[in-house]
Amino acid sequence: MLKKTLLLTALLCVYAILINNSYVYTNAFQPPLSRTGAPGEQTCSAAGCHNTPVNSGNGSLDISFSGGDVFEADVTYDMTVLVNDSGNKFGFEMIALDENGNSIGNFDSNGDPNIAVRTVSTKQYIHHKSAPSSNTFNFKWTAPSENVGSVTFYASGNAANGNGSNSGDKIYTNNFSTLFTGIEKYSAEKLSLKTFPNPATNYFNIGYQLPQTELMTISAYDVSGRLVKVLFEGAENAGAQQHRFDLEENELTAGVYLILLQSETFVSSTKLFVQ
Repeated sequence: MLKKTLLLTALLCVYAILINNSYVYTNAFQPPLSRTGAPGEQTCSAAGCHNTPVNSGNGSLDISFSGGDVFEADVTYDMTVLVNDSGNKFGFEMIALDENGNSIGNFDSNGDPNIAVRTVSTKQYIHHKSAPSSNTFNFKWTAPSENVGSVTFYASGNAANGNGSNSGDKIYTNNFSTLFTGIEKYSAEKLSLKTFPNPATNYFNIGYQLPQTELMTISAYDVSGRLVKVLFEGAENAGAQQHRFDLEENELTAGVYLILLQSETFVSSTKLFVQ
């Protein structure tokens, strides 16, 4: 009876090891979906796949987007996710959402065998496939045809230590927002656009040079792409223009903001740092 009990215990242990190894291998092959850290989604840290608290390491997750602060309809852009930490294996997962939480645009692995795209229900994800030793993932995203306003890319990344368990791996999250535009993007130099003082403490000024009479909108967005305040809306004549904005009056607390200038013919942006 004792031998049978010991044999059964041994078999259960072997079975548990096989299940655990299969689970780890499956995550290395491709991650569970809905682990981007987007609103309503967990990360692999929160879900218990890895037991290190999210963003507790010394590294970071960096997102690069070739369109910058704005994108145009039906244009394909280059994207890069960098898991900036040491590790033996690396992974990531990303989703693109509009302001209403809808999955927007189309991802493309760009032929990289270590990257896969999966769509579940109405949401499309791009993620690692067979976790590589490289910490850099390059792929593409094609913008939708219609005006969807702001799109935010949410991503999580994993720098795994390869010890065969869920301990010691570093999980990082980040997001990046960009705005739809069907009009020309003006550089700050083209408009002689200036924001001062910057950093701002009580107020800031925006100065620019209009090439022609325009109906203008000046708006402030936070780093997540959320509209904080429409600062100005109205017609302006060609030539030099300047506006002064009070921070408290316009609900701009300490942080980093994207100041967006938009008319019927162009869009331009600049960053504002508020102390």
